[in-house]
Amino acid sequence: MHILVVARKKSERQRLASLFPQQAPEGLRLLNAQTKDDSIPYVYRVSTAADTEEALRIYSDTHPDLVLVSTDLEQLESHSESICLKIRNMEIERHTGIIFVGGSAKHDEVLSISCLEMGADDFLKSSSTSREILVRVQSVLRPKAM
Repeated sequence: MHILVVARKKSERQRLASLFPQQAPEGLRLLNAQTKDDSIPYVYRVSTAADTEEALRIYSDTHPDLVLVSTDLEQLESHSESICLKIRNMEIERHTGIIFVGGSAKHDEVLSISCLEMGADDFLKSSSTSREILVRVQSVLRPKAM
């Protein structure tokens, strides 16, 4: 499985990318330990992008299974909407999962509803635990594994 992490801040790209083990068997064991489910044998290949332009270039070259986008209310209008709509327009016969990660306590509902209305498959709060992020990623990827 290939995941593309899109975030403007380098620290956020590193935080999100670090959740996904990239090499077997150590990474596989780590993921299984975190999810407590040995039936999910995913090892992820992770790419990162700092902006929409770079993300779309990587998307076009690699066709990842999932795009994880870090956003906030200020970026939503330009950055997030643009990447979501462009990816949806580039899809031909396949569906790429898109999960947005972001928000603060006072804007979570507005941000999450806006992201889902744009075509995202899920929305996670910035404060989500590593385990919750992994489980939701697996939920979005589950149809691809069938």
